[in-house]
Amino acid sequence: MPLLKQTQGKDQGSPEDTDNGETGSAFDSAQIEGPIMDQLQGQAKTDVKRVVDQGSKFIFAAETMPMIFEQIRPDDEVPLADELGSAAVNIMKILVDKSGGSMPGEAIIPAGTILLARAGEFINEQQLAEVTYDVFADAEKIFSEVIVEEAKKGEGQQQPQEQAPQAPQPQPGAPLANQGIPPQGAV
Repeated sequence: MPLLKQTQGKDQGSPEDTDNGETGSAFDSAQIEGPIMDQLQGQAKTDVKRVVDQGSKFIFAAETMPMIFEQIRPDDEVPLADELGSAAVNIMKILVDKSGGSMPGEAIIPAGTILLARAGEFINEQQLAEVTYDVFADAEKIFSEVIVEEAKKGEGQQQPQEQAPQAPQPQPGAPLANQGIPPQGAV
């Protein structure tokens, strides 16, 4: 729950008891999105907004939404965080493909994290499952690690003069806001 520690305050959602006796928080995607967007400036902010807008249109479109959200099965053996993290990776791969390669690499992780948060909030609103900050943090970690790993694989396939700078590896347990945004051209 690293991001929550940094962004949670009395007015932003304090821990509460859930029906099953666990301590959790009412998940609010704005608590994720706000700090990410606050870190960005200039073209990076514009790029992330563009990717988030396109991603939201894709995720919540009438023709794609059922396909995306039918994958959420809280009663199966796959942890919800794994389902969400994998879905976020797949959605970002689709968005990158749809962009024809024009999506800036440095926008992928921040935009994907915001889209993951929005999807988590939607899942809760629709009562498909319960996405807590802990579930979100685990899903975001899976998403970020896979994206970084895919970027490293992609760099190995490029000619040396075309290689982009390497994205920083997310630090487990560190707040997202302290991990920084990958440098331009990364991922």
